[in-house]
Amino acid sequence: MHFILLVILVTCQICTSTVLFRLTSKNPNVSIDFAYFLGTIHVIQDRIWPYFSNETINILNESEEIWVEHDFTDPHVSKHIYECAIAKMTPKLQSRIREKTWSEFLNETSNNNSSQSNNTEQWRTWFIKKQSTTNNYLSRNRTIGNDIIFDHRIILEGYLNKKFVGSLESIPDDCFQIVNPINGTDSWKPINSKQENFLSLLYNCGLVADDFINEIYKYLDLIKMKYRNQQMMKQIRKLLQTNPHKKYLFAVGSAHLFGNISIIQMLQEQYQNDYHIERLNITNPYFTQQNCSDNEFQRLINEMNFVSNNTIGKRFLNNELFNQLSASFF
Repeated sequence: MHFILLVILVTCQICTSTVLFRLTSKNPNVSIDFAYFLGTIHVIQDRIWPYFSNETINILNESEEIWVEHDFTDPHVSKHIYECAIAKMTPKLQSRIREKTWSEFLNETSNNNSSQSNNTEQWRTWFIKKQSTTNNYLSRNRTIGNDIIFDHRIILEGYLNKKFVGSLESIPDDCFQIVNPINGTDSWKPINSKQENFLSLLYNCGLVADDFINEIYKYLDLIKMKYRNQQMMKQIRKLLQTNPHKKYLFAVGSAHLFGNISIIQMLQEQYQNDYHIERLNITNPYFTQQNCSDNEFQRLINEMNFVSNNTIGKRFLNNELFNQLSASFF
């Protein structure tokens, strides 16, 4: 089945650009001073950040604690990411890297009498530790550049401004950042720059909403999605109960905030007498109707070369592309 993107484009009013929700208390005896949900998209940050409204930037600046799915800069999380990166490498690639670093490994571990055949596991442990300590990409002190994703910049901005940054999820058993987040296979490929342009336009033009995410749900592992949302929801509930006067910003992939198994839906259903959650109508001053026109979307779709050949007027995205793009919201 094909996803009719441009039908949604035609029927959607370009008014609410940022995926931003505010949570307030329904209980007259409990005051929640400041709690917001920011839906993110896993693309390079400079495609999103420069186009934030002043209202959104103010919420980011005023927050005291920022909670994300996983804080990439946490040493335990970054170690897990490097472990998964090694696990995903082909044996040929692992062998090539091991050959190039073997002398350094022997020197630093005093294993001069060791052979490659019986010390591969030791090398793997050494290499992961080496990457964790020398690779600057996941460092909290690194410069905010154009090579980091949107979620990563939120984390770095938090530390830069002396805020507390926490992880809503525990480190998973599987390789959540490496294998396909949709079906757990290695068939998923990273999105390219043209696909990032398209996804960024969707986000900046306010098309990330229930209709769009419901289509994405067709490509997600809903059992895993529901479990993850439950874990994050429980952590959010605990935070709001423990210290409701803190100024919280919860920044998670947009797909976690829409639909009947979303974090927001769970909070509203399980604690319907406690919380009121509304999406804020914050316009994007940098994206006009012309920026978000049918022609602009059509141009970007055609550029991606994933348009199905047998569709009327090339107005549909095929399943292969949509399956690939879905991971950016997960």
